[in-house]
Amino acid sequence: MKSKKNWLRVLCTLVFFCVIMVGFVLFKNAAVMTTLQPKTDGTTTTQRADQSQKVGRLRIGSTDFRVEIANTNISRQQGLMWRESMAADAGMLFVFDQVYRHGFWMKNTLIPLDMVWLDTALSVVDIQAAQPCPLTNRSCPSYTPPVAAKYVLEVNEGAFPGKVGDTVEFLNFEGIKKERN
Repeated sequence: MKSKKNWLRVLCTLVFFCVIMVGFVLFKNAAVMTTLQPKTDGTTTTQRADQSQKVGRLRIGSTDFRVEIANTNISRQQGLMWRESMAADAGMLFVFDQVYRHGFWMKNTLIPLDMVWLDTALSVVDIQAAQPCPLTNRSCPSYTPPVAAKYVLEVNEGAFPGKVGDTVEFLNFEGIKKERN
């Protein structure tokens, strides 16, 4: 009889941990789902289960991009992973606290991108085309600029009309200001 009680106790413990793990997986997946919410000033806010991600616009020459702002560790780590497509005028702007040679890789990123590094004055300091890294690859190449940058813009490959030395203009951004060099 004692053996059956121990076996039942072990079984209940295993079921409990399985329920916890399933709940964790469901919560984690729900945190990645997004919806765009329009605001009165023309920008939108992406509502996530784990955060509210700001969206703004930027301009290079006569081309405008609507970009999500990745300014937290979580949003920078997630980036554009798992996206199967992106609108022609869309992108993501990575905002860092420090000026540094911020490197990126394309693990779990499904679409080819232009990566554009910007300094504190919003001048383009480097542009690199980055290819998706298949999910089966254990290692993916990294993309690092030759000079330090404060921001990194990711847009669809071939969509960025500028070149090194051009200046990007921030439009409708809250809390992000152009700094002086």
